[in-house]
Amino acid sequence: MNEILTRGKQSERKERSDRILSAARKVFLEKGYFKTNIRDIAREAKLSPGAIYYYFRGIDELYAELCDEAFTTINQILDKAAKTNLSSFMKIKDMAHALAKFYTTQPGYFDLFAISNLDWRRERLNKELTDRLDQALYKAIYNC
Repeated sequence: MNEILTRGKQSERKERSDRILSAARKVFLEKGYFKTNIRDIAREAKLSPGAIYYYFRGIDELYAELCDEAFTTINQILDKAAKTNLSSFMKIKDMAHALAKFYTTQPGYFDLFAISNLDWRRERLNKELTDRLDQALYKAIYNC
């Protein structure tokens, strides 16, 4: 019985965390990083600002999680383009086309990438998230 309750709580926690990230994505893409605040995200998620802070340390952690999501998406696209049996030149060409398609089909992510260097905010992020961002950025830049 205890195991069922634990799974239920984990499921609820995941759902709420996903809802917060979805709201943050929407608000960041509409308003930009510098004009977004926790109240905007809480309003969009239909939660209190305190609930947001229960799941995330603050605006910087939410933003970093979304940057990680964007990097993961672009890296999947680049990986797919790079895994062909074409010549190196054609792989690079296909990767460039894939990158251009990514930016045209998901233009909001460009805004996330535009200020994704969070060096000036890193002290507010946990090490695991910072490491994930660094690895994803490195992979996006040096994929070929």
